[in-house]
Amino acid sequence: MDQEGVLAVCGRFIEDKVKAQGGVPTFHDNDVRWLLNIVQGEEQAGIPDAAVTRALKELEEFAELISRDRYQDALARLARPVPVVLERRAVDLRSYASAQGVTVCPTWAGLPLFKTVYDSLMYPTLISELNPGAIIELGSGSGGSARWLADITSANRHTTSIVSVDIKPVSLPDERIDFIQGDLNDIQNVLGSAVSSLPHPWLVIEDAHVNTSGVLCFFDKAFEPGDYMIVEDSLSKRPQITEFLQSAVRSYALDAKYADMFGENCTCAIDSILVCRQGARAA
Repeated sequence: MDQEGVLAVCGRFIEDKVKAQGGVPTFHDNDVRWLLNIVQGEEQAGIPDAAVTRALKELEEFAELISRDRYQDALARLARPVPVVLERRAVDLRSYASAQGVTVCPTWAGLPLFKTVYDSLMYPTLISELNPGAIIELGSGSGGSARWLADITSANRHTTSIVSVDIKPVSLPDERIDFIQGDLNDIQNVLGSAVSSLPHPWLVIEDAHVNTSGVLCFFDKAFEPGDYMIVEDSLSKRPQITEFLQSAVRSYALDAKYADMFGENCTCAIDSILVCRQGARAA
């Protein structure tokens, strides 16, 4: 895309986005407008050529990001070497390491909430759009994230079944949540009967770091088009996710709307916000 095309794509996107937001721009919207002004010469008084060059590079990267399809080839994204993934990530490692809090851990209803500042806004947006019939959380911890998910669905006036599984028992009375104690190494016996009647679409959140391959295969057999599988803390799980996608019964795509909501891979689910796109493949 030439410079004129980059400026046109970025300008049109930002103006449409701001209009959809009721005319109120975000910080990033204003930043893109400033970059456009620099490159177009409206803000160049006293600005060195190197700054103009950097502004154009940022706009080129932004134009490439917003020109992508929402639903992308998950295997292609997962095939990239980890150093490339981290280099292209929109936030550096040091900044991301602080995204779950530094001096204190974020809490919800008095319980630790181990979600990054990015994911704590990504999930509510996804839930609002998806209106899940069921949310299945693998890895309960103290129950804070399950309570948070239940409150999000309640705020959206959704009737959502919430199941949360952990090998340790959770003592958190909440009639909206079905806490199940069990070892996900034996997921069929732990969840087989518990999820069989749950309404779709499903939002499955894998945050247990146990039997990743078996967990993915278990849900693959039960998924319907539109169901989501989000694999958190997924950098170390890329081989298992890749192997799963290569042999899965159903077809999946990476939903870049959420994986790249704050820039490429500003999420703990790096290249692993997966949506079921088709039913069982032909034999």
